[in-house]
Amino acid sequence: MGDQHKYLKKRKKKEVRGDPEEPTKEENEVGKYLRWNCPSKPSTLMGEKVEYFIGSKAIDCLMDSKWASGTGGTEILFTDRVSVEMYLDRLLMLGFFNRVFRHKKVKKTKEEKEKEKAEKEKEKEKENEKGSAKEKDESEGKRSKKRLKKEHSEEGKKDDDTTEERKPKATEGNADGDGKKKRKVKVKLELHEDQIFVDDDDEAYVWRFDPLHPKTLILGILVVIGTIAICLFPLWPSKIREYVWYLSVLASIAVGSILVLALLRYVFFAIVWVLTAGKHHFWLLPNLTEECGFFESFVPLYTHEYKGNKPVEKQTGNETEKDNENIEEREDEEDAKQDKKDESSEEKEQLDKEPWVTLTEEEVATAKSEVDKDLEDLNDPSVSEVKC
Repeated sequence: MGDQHKYLKKRKKKEVRGDPEEPTKEENEVGKYLRWNCPSKPSTLMGEKVEYFIGSKAIDCLMDSKWASGTGGTEILFTDRVSVEMYLDRLLMLGFFNRVFRHKKVKKTKEEKEKEKAEKEKEKEKENEKGSAKEKDESEGKRSKKRLKKEHSEEGKKDDDTTEERKPKATEGNADGDGKKKRKVKVKLELHEDQIFVDDDDEAYVWRFDPLHPKTLILGILVVIGTIAICLFPLWPSKIREYVWYLSVLASIAVGSILVLALLRYVFFAIVWVLTAGKHHFWLLPNLTEECGFFESFVPLYTHEYKGNKPVEKQTGNETEKDNENIEEREDEEDAKQDKKDESSEEKEQLDKEPWVTLTEEEVATAKSEVDKDLEDLNDPSVSEVKC
């Protein structure tokens, strides 16, 4: 580690001086080997598409190279990981790659997004249902009692049927847990302030060195030779020209037949749709125009959908039980509504009766006697004079 610190001090002095350096042939060879053999991943940096690699993997790649083993009479440049780290630091200084930060963002799956939406909707419903919670508690209590009775009666029947099905279900659950799809992770890159190579799994480096691969060079040469050969077609021997002509006719027939099929499938769909008034949707070769492989475009041969009034199907035992439960729930709701109406009508009747006071016969008799006395007092002149 002491040698590495000395190297970094020398490097900083050179950066301050601004001495321009060019990579040697050996450094270019090491850079090409690393560029073509070290695993890299695509990402974006400042809006540009780039490829980045991990520092520890680059060191592992060079430790397995001929410069570490000395095969083929090459000089041994790398004896340990520290020597590789110092060499890669020099390549970084020469501009082969740059150190960057990685910002990871996990993409949410469709199921997670749907769950979040459902949770938000539930929260809104809870806030709206706070006012009417008391009224619903009574109806829910009745329903829960009926459901508990049904569940207790059906548990004994279902236990015998479910014991045989539990074992395969458990194995399927484990398979699903192991075979879950990995979440996609978005990686955003930003340049690091300290441009130093570090042997770490968390350190990333962006490639700036992009040499021409020999495979691309060979393919380019072959393309040029092919275009020249096509241009010299009149000079070809007569037999070869005949064979080429037959091949071109066969290729044109194949392409034309595919185009005709693509048109006929729409015509056939339209005829069936018109004759059935839009109830039957029949597609011949549905994947013919989809983005898939050549052989996959011919599978399946056809698809059929019925979009009219669905016929009455025979219901299984589970379906009939669900229907009965739904019917009972509806009846319970109707009963609750009727109870509310009856309560409201009774309250109205009580309010109508409240202003009318009920009196006994004795109270009526005393009231009449008091009225008669008042009338007599009014008729007597002596009483009226005293009051005046």
